[in-house]
Amino acid sequence: MKISHALLSAALLAGAAGTASVTAATAQTASQGVVVLDMERLRAQSLAFQDMATKMQTIAEQQADAFRAANAAEAQAIQTQARTLQPALKGKTPQEIEANPTLKTQVQQQVQREQSLATKERLLQLSIQKTSACAEQAAAKALDPIIEKLMQQYNASIVLSRDVVAKVKPTVDITQAALDQYNTLTKTINVVWAPVVEGQNNQTCPN
Repeated sequence: MKISHALLSAALLAGAAGTASVTAATAQTASQGVVVLDMERLRAQSLAFQDMATKMQTIAEQQADAFRAANAAEAQAIQTQARTLQPALKGKTPQEIEANPTLKTQVQQQVQREQSLATKERLLQLSIQKTSACAEQAAAKALDPIIEKLMQQYNASIVLSRDVVAKVKPTVDITQAALDQYNTLTKTINVVWAPVVEGQNNQTCPN
C-alpha cells in the first residue's frame, strides 16, 4: 500500500515524544518547513470521509447478514450435535474417548465442523478490515495531492499533526484550506467489498 510523502511525514511526527510549539506571523514564515494539519477534524468534517464511513457500515452489515443466513443451518447443526455428544462424553477421559472408535470419530467430526465455521467467521472479519483499509487508502489518495499543493504553497517540507502541537498560529494551520479543497474536489469515496481468501495473496485492493 503506497503511503504518500505528505501523509507519511504527518504519521511519523504524530508519534514523536513530547509536544511541539509552532509559531509564525504569516504564511511566508512557514519557510521554516513546517505546517500543521488537524487530521481528526478533517476526517470528521469532510464529505468524503463521512460518505466512506456510511458506505462501510452498510457493507459490513450486509456481509454479516449474508454470512449468518448462509451459515445458519450449519451453526444450528453444530449446536445440536454438541448437545447430542454431551451425555456420551460426560465423565469420559481423553483416553477413553480415543479407545472408542465411534465416539472418537464423532468428536473429530464435531471439532472439524466447529473449526471450519470459525475459519469462515475469521475470514469475514478480515474481509471487513481489508475493505475498510482499502477505502481509507482511496480517501488518502484523493487527499494527498491537496496536501502536496498546500505544502508547496507554504514552502513546507513537513506536515505536523495537530494533536502533538501545544500552540500554533492560524497562518501555519492548513486544516481549513485542506478541508475546503477536499470537500470541493472529493465528495464521495468508492467502497468496494474486498474479500480475504485463505491461501491467496490478499494484499491488493479491488479496483
